[in-house]
Amino acid sequence: MGELNPLWTDALLWEAGPKYCELVGELNKPMVAFVVWFVAHYPELKRPYANILAEQGISDAVLTWISRIPQSERHRFFGLLS
Repeated sequence: MGELNPLWTDALLWEAGPKYCELVGELNKPMVAFVVWFVAHYPELKRPYANILAEQGISDAVLTWISRIPQSERHRFFGLLS
């Protein structure tokens, strides 16, 4: 069995997250955390979510701090939130 490429996992999660919000008609706290994580690690995704980040008080300094957490340790970031 081949190894799962984390980049594909991220791409699939990124596609699923906004679709979930669209389907349920809300952006709940776990989804905000999800957006923040991905924008921190993929800054090119920031522009469409700039308003959400501003509404939630997420600064560039916060995104920089989050971006220092290795993607392989995503569980650490989400563990901090609980």
